[in-house]
Amino acid sequence: VNDYARWPHAVEQFRDSPLNARMAVPLRWRGQVIGALMVAARSASRTFASEDVEILESFGDLAALALKNAELYAQVKSFSRDLEGQVEERTAELVQARQQVLEKAEQVQWLLSKTVHIQEEERARIARDLHDSVAQLTIGALYELQSAKSDMAARKLTTARQKVDTARDLLKQIEREIRQAIYDLRPALLDASGLVPALRKYAESFQGLSGLTCCVKVSGAPVSLPPPVEVVIFRIAQEALHNV
Repeated sequence: VNDYARWPHAVEQFRDSPLNARMAVPLRWRGQVIGALMVAARSASRTFASEDVEILESFGDLAALALKNAELYAQVKSFSRDLEGQVEERTAELVQARQQVLEKAEQVQWLLSKTVHIQEEERARIARDLHDSVAQLTIGALYELQSAKSDMAARKLTTARQKVDTARDLLKQIEREIRQAIYDLRPALLDASGLVPALRKYAESFQGLSGLTCCVKVSGAPVSLPPPVEVVIFRIAQEALHNV
């Protein structure tokens, strides 16, 4: 448009502009118009010809390409920032999860060490109990039998019979001690009757062995507890009576 003021499609607010010669081309991208490129002549004597339109169209194609590249670059940067943020967030989550796993592993290791220590203490206690009772009783029974054998060789039958009876009593006591050791490992009465009857039975047995008056008082209605909890409560009562 070389005479914009008289052009029938002119915008009213631009009619009085000294830039009367104007030229515009669309900016296209893949068949779609995304904008426009317009130029105006500074000189009143300057007009535009078809070759000027061709040149401007070339610039328009380059401009559209540059704009799309800039848009794609901005999108890539945005995606990159989002991805970096996600990676950082995920990395932080993984670090936190790893720390939690390490803490759990330390707890498991501590519990394992504690369990092994308790097992070793229990083995040592059983060994001491067997040594203090069963081993000495066994040696005593062997001595009695050896002495009875000598008396039999010397025709001291009455004395030999008495020593055999003593050895038999020692062996019965050994049996009781072994049964008690097995009972201490896992009170069978807990499984058969429950905590309260097991405590009463143990108190009755303790009273018979020690001669000390012992009774169990239960407040409220008994409830069923998890087996490990019942064992711990039984052990507490058992240890308390042993301390007495």
